[in-house]
Amino acid sequence: VGARTVLFGGDLFGGALLPAPEGGSDWWSTYLAGWHPVTLGSPEAAPSYLAALAAAAVAVFGNASFLVSLLIIGAVPAAVATSWWAMSGKVGSPVLRVWASLTYGTVLLASGAVAAGRLGTCVVAVMAPLVVRGVVSALADGSPLRRSWLAGFGLGVSAAFAPIAWPLAACAAAVGALAFARTVGSLLRWLIVVAVPAVVLLPWLPALAERTALWASEPGLTGQGGQLSDPALSPFAPLLLHSGGPGSLAPGVLAGLTVLGVAALVLAPGRRVIVAWVLAATAIAAAVLVSRTLVSTPAGEGSAAGWPGPAVTVAALGIVAAIVLAADQGTGTLSRGVRLLGAGVAGVTTAVALALGLVGSLADPLVRDDSALLPLYVAEEASSPQRPTTLVLRLTGGDDPV
Repeated sequence: VGARTVLFGGDLFGGALLPAPEGGSDWWSTYLAGWHPVTLGSPEAAPSYLAALAAAAVAVFGNASFLVSLLIIGAVPAAVATSWWAMSGKVGSPVLRVWASLTYGTVLLASGAVAAGRLGTCVVAVMAPLVVRGVVSALADGSPLRRSWLAGFGLGVSAAFAPIAWPLAACAAAVGALAFARTVGSLLRWLIVVAVPAVVLLPWLPALAERTALWASEPGLTGQGGQLSDPALSPFAPLLLHSGGPGSLAPGVLAGLTVLGVAALVLAPGRRVIVAWVLAATAIAAAVLVSRTLVSTPAGEGSAAGWPGPAVTVAALGIVAAIVLAADQGTGTLSRGVRLLGAGVAGVTTAVALALGLVGSLADPLVRDDSALLPLYVAEEASSPQRPTTLVLRLTGGDDPV
């Protein structure tokens, strides 16, 4: 409903999202090229997410534009679906699973990731529940090693789109291993999960080591003069699950989730709840750090504050998990009044956020139109403070620019 204005038409772009290439093979060409037309040219290795997009494009017969549209517009329902599946066998109450799934999808909606074309955040939101479920399964006693490899590969794909996801998952998995691992085999499986992303990111890894600001980046445009991120974002905003930037709901709309998460930790401090909060707290700290990090823009005209959306999304996953696990394991210990109050706050918070997200449009600044005629580095440079003018010439009677 919220994305009704961008379902059909030309190419999907706007905000941080650049127009998709003509086909998936173009992503392969860019990924494998030894020279990239950014500013005056760069021999730096291409980001690993290009290889992931090129591989995924095979499933849609090389239609790059359709794939990008699917990842952006379908991110919220996909996040709801993956979070629902991740709780199967772990949470007994169907009501809790429904609420948690809808709430997690609502957080992505409220973050403005879809409206601003944040491809990295959308992919991380869909993959994060699967990665968490994979890590939990991998650390279980007697778990086969293939689960560790699969969980590590999923984490590597997530890190290709948002590198900050790697250290966040590694820290939470380390605490989980210390809390639940009973054998040397469990620790070995944790090492596999943490190490596999390095292989996935290997061609890009030297650039990440050399330019630490890349850990705060994700695909697409970075700053546009501060229009895509909030350089004055409060350090308390990530705690309230607010990322700032275009399309995001007002701070405080999701504050009820944080309150419920703290209450879950105080009233039902089981090991699983504590591990969930470790993930959330680590992600909140990372979100504050990202929002204070200056990320260079592709045209080299300066730097802009990083957008903490991926880390805030992971924090939301941890908080929602803590609430659900506490409610599921505390059914017989928590008083009826406490459970009713918690259910009321949870329901109202999710309903209000979902209504605000759907009443407005998810298509601002995201649009569907004909792709820009200029090369990407020229278009980006045109939005720099110098505002250089570009002359486009056309042949008489033709539509293609010269």
